[in-house]
Amino acid sequence: MGISIRFKSDNFTSLYKSYEELINLKNFNEIIYINCVNNNISLIPVLPTELQKFYCSDNHLDKLPKLPNTITHMTCYNNNLTKLPELPESLITLSCEKNNIFSLPSLPKNLKHLYCYNNKLDVLPILPQSLRSLYCYNNYIKVLPEYINNITYLYCNNNLLNNIPYTAKYIKIIRHKKNPIEKRLKKYFDNDIDKYLYFQTKVLTIFVNKIENWFLEIKYNPQYKYCKNRLKKEYDELYNDY
Repeated sequence: MGISIRFKSDNFTSLYKSYEELINLKNFNEIIYINCVNNNISLIPVLPTELQKFYCSDNHLDKLPKLPNTITHMTCYNNNLTKLPELPESLITLSCEKNNIFSLPSLPKNLKHLYCYNNKLDVLPILPQSLRSLYCYNNYIKVLPEYINNITYLYCNNNLLNNIPYTAKYIKIIRHKKNPIEKRLKKYFDNDIDKYLYFQTKVLTIFVNKIENWFLEIKYNPQYKYCKNRLKKEYDELYNDY
């Protein structure tokens, strides 16, 4: 195990044994990248003020510290989180799946990709117009936000949905199985049967942005073998779900 970081002034990655070791660095606030995936960490007290990318998945965290207003990418999946801190407007990708989160905070206006599946959500906050990917399956959501026409990929399997907004017909890929609405969805596509049939096909969509995050973790994580196996496991899970 180990924590990999990158400083604002460097192009290379450094490895540290613990998060406590990082905090004691004189130039701690100049860190722009932290990858502490799978390090049995239960507490992260503070983050660098100029941090841009933060990967803390597969730990034992039950809360996160205040996020800096420079952060653009954060993955915190597979922890023990029940809520998230306030999300800064700079955030573009948020991956918080496989936790125990009951509700999400307000979403940043620049957020493009949200992965919040396998939580305990029963409602979603207002979605920003910038959002392109929404993966919210395996929750308890009863209603989707009304205006979702800017979303390209919507995965809402296994919720409690009885309705899908009319604007969903503009989405390229949608997965809706294991919802009460499954038998009724066809009427929303009466004017475009070809598109409806396309939505019904069991084609595995490659989650481009998600995969990019995984490869970033692999590239800069000293535990290359672990990350590689993790990627394969996640890919297999997605394939089985759809």
